[in-house]
Amino acid sequence: MDRWYKSAPSEHRGGILVLPTGGGKTFTACHFLGRNPLSDGFKVLWLAHTHHLLEQAFASFDQLVGLIAEPKTQFNIRVVSGTIGHFPVHSIQPRDDVVISSLQTICNAMGHRHQKFDQFLDSARGRLFVVFDEAHHSPAPSYRSLLQSLRERCPQMHLLGLTATPTYTDEKKRGWLPKLFPQEIIFEIPAKDLMAAGILSRPVFEEARTTFEANFDDREYENWVGTHRDIPDTIIASLASSRERNEYIAGCYVNERAKYGKTIIFADRWEQCEQLSEALKKRGVKADAIYSHVDANPGSAEGRNRRMSAENAKVLQAFRDGKDACEHGNDPENHRPFFQTPEAIPIVEPSEELKDRVKSRDGFRCLCCGYNKLRSKLQVDHISPSYHGGGNHFDNLQTLCKDCNGPAGKGIDNISFRNNQTTLTTSPSRLPLPKPPTGVHAKSAERWELFLRRTINLFFRCAAVDTVEIGGRGPRFRHWQIRLFPGNNEAWLKPHLPDLIQRIREARERAGYEAAPDKITVTS
Repeated sequence: MDRWYKSAPSEHRGGILVLPTGGGKTFTACHFLGRNPLSDGFKVLWLAHTHHLLEQAFASFDQLVGLIAEPKTQFNIRVVSGTIGHFPVHSIQPRDDVVISSLQTICNAMGHRHQKFDQFLDSARGRLFVVFDEAHHSPAPSYRSLLQSLRERCPQMHLLGLTATPTYTDEKKRGWLPKLFPQEIIFEIPAKDLMAAGILSRPVFEEARTTFEANFDDREYENWVGTHRDIPDTIIASLASSRERNEYIAGCYVNERAKYGKTIIFADRWEQCEQLSEALKKRGVKADAIYSHVDANPGSAEGRNRRMSAENAKVLQAFRDGKDACEHGNDPENHRPFFQTPEAIPIVEPSEELKDRVKSRDGFRCLCCGYNKLRSKLQVDHISPSYHGGGNHFDNLQTLCKDCNGPAGKGIDNISFRNNQTTLTTSPSRLPLPKPPTGVHAKSAERWELFLRRTINLFFRCAAVDTVEIGGRGPRFRHWQIRLFPGNNEAWLKPHLPDLIQRIREARERAGYEAAPDKITVTS
């Protein structure tokens, strides 16, 4: 690695460190960074998929910071992600030496030209060293686009990939690895050598035959097998949520309790963690679980926010300290506690009381499109997202429907639909194209009004639309009219109206209805 660092070409520097799982990739990389790039004044951007990998990297730097050469007297390291306890992206500072961040966070920051991240890149003055943990994922389109963009910003950037499997499962994308890492593998050691040296344990595999059948059809199975990819999420979810299968897993542990001893299970979903804990407790085993999750239907914000990192840490510490004993009279010193792992990062959100106040203030309607039917489809959105530093205070919240608040709508943009006048000084280059009404809804004037309000308000980045007039028959059926609030330039929309009309007519025809309108007039 030292030779690669000192002799790599001036541009397109990229190499891969290959060590088996548990072989010390993170420790080795941090040791190398401390002795070389950080001692030479480089800024380091460390990218990983999960918050566990981020925290592992942070802990490794903490142990090796003494390797950084003098005269440096201060070392600033920051962990950035959406996880509670990590810094948000808007906290990044130019004085930071190392930013350890989730890939999704940096992809978003790069795509939105986040000011704080841009300042960090500028502060490197071309001396940027990027570490990509689990580098075999780097050929994925969004990740390789990120790396290419970083290279464009910093042509002399060094890129170090860490992986146990230096291949990519998708044949079409496999050729991207040598393009992203031109010097390819710079060091590799096989697992058998580390086992022989006593660094890694030898795995012992035990096969358990089950009769459980996953719920997917033959076509899904053939598509999966034919691509040789990882098991699809739908199948994993089906397996993980099967109570019958989880009862079987718990039974396997109980039958071999004396042999397995203190045990950790890595589960696929938080629901599976709970089901396994419940199944073990029924069999007399003291069990607990650590995870963080955002439930699809949790009932309340408080319920989603309930399991915080402190609670998980308490459970894990009890496991380390051996404080939990098995039931049925087992000796506490020989207990067999049982744990599962986290699935996803939690999100702290406004309380239910605050959400109700916001929705009541906004008249229980979406401020973007005007939807006011099913209250269950209404959400409370941050005008300035937490991604940009926005908080959960009343004036920073607004009511939107799921469609207007989704990725195809406002997303993580800073837009207030509580305002009726745009803050833009020039016309946007394109008109947003949300999904038009389909099926029987394509006949409804009310649905088309929602569509037009959503489209135009997203275009002006405010609640610019005052009224929409769509007739059911006659001239008003052929000629739709839209009036904007004062201060919004209707001329900005004129170049986009032909395409908008064509899109509406095609959607109506696909649903089996007469093509309309022939004309849309916008006034203010």
